[in-house]
Amino acid sequence: MKKIVLSAILLAGTAFTSVAQVNPNAIGVRLTSNFSNFGAEVSYQRGFGDNNRLELDLGADISNSVYSLVGAFHWDYNLVAGLNWFVGPAVQFVTIGPLDGNLFGIGGQVGLEYDFNTNDIPFLLSLDTRPMYFLNLGFGGNQVALGARYTF
Repeated sequence: MKKIVLSAILLAGTAFTSVAQVNPNAIGVRLTSNFSNFGAEVSYQRGFGDNNRLELDLGADISNSVYSLVGAFHWDYNLVAGLNWFVGPAVQFVTIGPLDGNLFGIGGQVGLEYDFNTNDIPFLLSLDTRPMYFLNLGFGGNQVALGARYTF
């Protein structure tokens, strides 16, 4: 099953080979569908070239002393003017309270985004998912998320 999913991603990547125009910087929020698990993350994106970027997200559930840091690398592809899709690997570090320990996860991120810069509005709206496998816990963290970022 994993080979089929990986093959589908690779084939989809070759089907849409036009390069997206990545913004140099973007900052905003990423809201997940599971509000008891890092419901909001502060999100920063840094562009590298025309179709690559690094995304760093910091999530916190202060009431439960749970904090998360995620790093993801994206390859961006243009579908139509302003509409892009992106895919790439991700890592996540989670600390759970002073006594409960830490989690380290590896996975990926895939999503769609609309870049309003094509209409001279410095705004980026995205919808994505980030499936993760935590080394000492197993599979988890596959929520759908809505991102809203100011681009500069």
